[in-house]
Amino acid sequence: MGVDMLILLLLIFGLLCKTAALVVDDECVYTKNGEIQYAKFNETTQICCPRSGVHDKCQKEQEVQCCGDKIYRPNKEICCENKPYSSQHYRCSGNMVTSLTERCGSKRGRGIMRFTRHIWKSWLRKSRRGKSILMIILR
Repeated sequence: MGVDMLILLLLIFGLLCKTAALVVDDECVYTKNGEIQYAKFNETTQICCPRSGVHDKCQKEQEVQCCGDKIYRPNKEICCENKPYSSQHYRCSGNMVTSLTERCGSKRGRGIMRFTRHIWKSWLRKSRRGKSILMIILR
């Protein structure tokens, strides 16, 4: 079996298993648009991504890592479902991306909480002594 055939088999296996790209003789072997690509690669200063090829390890003074066919900055972003997301606005639970503004629980539970909050606010607005009544109830 030739070296090219071995590289092809390892690359296909790596892509099916979603592992890292293959580095052979200082070259990054990756796929882009369904085609196998080769690019010169410096392991000290660059990363080799399976779907996007060679990238500088540091960009704008920040470390980058592979994420699907893109790159992401781990100190500001998360990689979920092979896509980068802002870590300030999203979280990854398993393979599901959720917004940090979403609340956990069922829709029915959220509806009950919203309804209860609405009743309390309405009642407190109508009451002239809202603060003192609320303090009595919470004791």
